[in-house]
Amino acid sequence: MDNQADFSITKIYELIRFFHMNHGYAIPGPPFNDTLRYPHEYWIFKVGDPNYQLIRVTSSKASASVYEEKRIEAKRNYMYRRFGFTPKFLDIHVSDEEYDPSYEKYDYSNIDYNFHNGVDLEPFYPGIYSAISKDKQVNDVKYLFSEGVKIRKAVVKKRFNFKTIPITFSLIGICIVVYIVEMILTARYSDVSAYIIMGADYKTFTLGLKQYYRLITNAFLHGSLLHLISNMISLFYAGKYVESLMSRTKYVILLLVSILVASLTQGIMTENSLLLGMSGGIYGIFTYLMISIISSGAASLSNFLPTILVNVYLNFLSRTAWLAHLGGAVAGLVMFMIYNRKDKRGPVALLVVMICFMIYRYLSIKTINPFYQATDMEVANIYYEWGLKDYSVKLIARLLEVYKKFGG
Repeated sequence: MDNQADFSITKIYELIRFFHMNHGYAIPGPPFNDTLRYPHEYWIFKVGDPNYQLIRVTSSKASASVYEEKRIEAKRNYMYRRFGFTPKFLDIHVSDEEYDPSYEKYDYSNIDYNFHNGVDLEPFYPGIYSAISKDKQVNDVKYLFSEGVKIRKAVVKKRFNFKTIPITFSLIGICIVVYIVEMILTARYSDVSAYIIMGADYKTFTLGLKQYYRLITNAFLHGSLLHLISNMISLFYAGKYVESLMSRTKYVILLLVSILVASLTQGIMTENSLLLGMSGGIYGIFTYLMISIISSGAASLSNFLPTILVNVYLNFLSRTAWLAHLGGAVAGLVMFMIYNRKDKRGPVALLVVMICFMIYRYLSIKTINPFYQATDMEVANIYYEWGLKDYSVKLIARLLEVYKKFGG
């Protein structure tokens, strides 16, 4: 990187800090800002600002901005979907280039430490022109690095702590606690018995005994430490961004719908088996995030092809509930349409019809292979051992009825 590029990025950081510290503008992370693909560009916004609610600060040459209309409109549409209004946009170029403003569709300003033209920003943001320093001849690289660290710390501090993404951290904590209880149970009983007692999705109990809560609770169980770690890492890196894009209620609904659709898909399309793990819900969250990034203009579908291909390969490995993953991904797609379209009637109708049809198909299953019949009895005996004698006896009687009704 040459010195001129260093100076330009330094000035961008100075302007970003000015807007953030003096006027309360937010510095969003992905999918809004993609500093890997666009290192000379930052987007900031402030919903309540009376002048410009969306600002781009870039070191790109001003004349190139006419080719950015598609990305700019994608950002404006993104804010419309999230906040319900189309923001007024300002394009700030750290440049001393002056050009014919008739080519510029949006309000713009060219700024340097001793020069500015375009919209006069001083009445709106007093002190903005003095916020940029003269090119530093000493320690400029060190200064650039320190300013970059401050900006990134502001983004991380604002977005990724328990106060800003409590649902994601809470889910991770719950899964860890549940896994510890699993370890205690599996130290004394068989793994399958422990999973069933803890709430795994298993048709003999879920459908046969009408314990439908298992369609959701199975997501909080994991079959191994590696299974838990991989899912929690995926949940954190996808969930932290998605949770920051919406209200906590919407985020929980997205997750629960994805888990439910994933469980129903697996239950309808496969024989009786044990289903556990958060991956169906995570696929819903990841799909939502991927489409959000693409629709914001920060990336295209081709950027995600390597990730998609790797996941397709992994889903064909043994013991992978790929149908549940597919169901979760479809749920994430539908939920994105519900949350981000102005006319929500179509997507909502699609989701309702889809879930109702899946529930109907699930409840219409006529045969359940008693895959773990010996374990079923062990589960009843465990309850008996725990002092739940009446429940244990009733459970055995109900299981025998299930075997008879569903051909076991």
